[in-house]
Amino acid sequence: GFATMAQQKIGNRSYSIVVRPVPGTMDFDLGAVPWGVALFGLAMTLLLTRYLVVSRQKQEQIETAVVERTAELSRANESNARLEEEILERTRVEAELRTAKDEAEVASRAKSEFLAMVSHELRTPLNAVIGFSEILTNEMFGPVGDERYMGYAADIRSSGLHLLSLINDILDLSKVEANSFELTEEELDVPALVDETLHLVEAKANAGEIRLKSELRPDLPILYADERAFKQVILNLLSNAVKFTPPGGRVSVSADVNDEGEFIIMIIDTGIGIAEEDQEKVLKPFTQADSSLARRYEGTGLGLPLTKSLMELHGGRLELESQPQKGTTVHAVFPRSRVIKKRIAAE
Repeated sequence: GFATMAQQKIGNRSYSIVVRPVPGTMDFDLGAVPWGVALFGLAMTLLLTRYLVVSRQKQEQIETAVVERTAELSRANESNARLEEEILERTRVEAELRTAKDEAEVASRAKSEFLAMVSHELRTPLNAVIGFSEILTNEMFGPVGDERYMGYAADIRSSGLHLLSLINDILDLSKVEANSFELTEEELDVPALVDETLHLVEAKANAGEIRLKSELRPDLPILYADERAFKQVILNLLSNAVKFTPPGGRVSVSADVNDEGEFIIMIIDTGIGIAEEDQEKVLKPFTQADSSLARRYEGTGLGLPLTKSLMELHGGRLELESQPQKGTTVHAVFPRSRVIKKRIAAE
């Protein structure tokens, strides 16, 4: 039958409109032609409007996406700029820290070398002073005569020994700080070494009317450590305990192995004690809990810091438990790896 078809391309799509008569109706009304044209125009208008609306929506979506992406890129650029600034700042700080570390190491080595040189130069004449004072005290070359001279000689020897001990502490501490203190490790008989050390402080304890007591069991395990450093640890702790314990007080030393297998030396005194806020302070070199104590008790504040350092060289630690006017308990804790089971003597 009669049909009319029109094609129109809109955008990337082609549209076809077909107009044909209804089957069964053969009458052709020329008056319907304008209506067909109108309908065709309306359809084309609707299609074009739809296309424009869709195109506009897509354009808006694209513009929105572009704006959002631009904002993201802007934020990313700002973040990158901040990150670059942080990297530059961190690099600068790290460089300053490395420089400061190098300078500190150089200063530490210079200090240690200076202390070692000074200590050596002081010990040489000091040993002569101590030696000659012992000769006078023992009257090795004949009677000194006046008793006062004997007392002077004894004072010279005592002061010389005290100064020598101080120099040795300074030298040892400088070696520890410079990582040049070498341990000579061997199997140690703890009760025997502690007894030897107790004899060194007995005279001072007796002069201060302080009871000194050893509570060591004979079946203690063997300890693998540096003998000189071990005796220095015990001597420093006992000397401190005796120094800060008033007349009539007590100082005791004991040892045991805890549940973790660590070897613990315990030194307990009934002295003046240390306030909790000062306990960290006394472990720093040349420091005492109270400046007034430096005037009342002789000492430089090197004993506990050196003891702490020597314990750390052995992989151990130093622990303080103290209350003012009630006394102090010090634990020198050696790690399990340094404990050797007591050998049973062959029958």
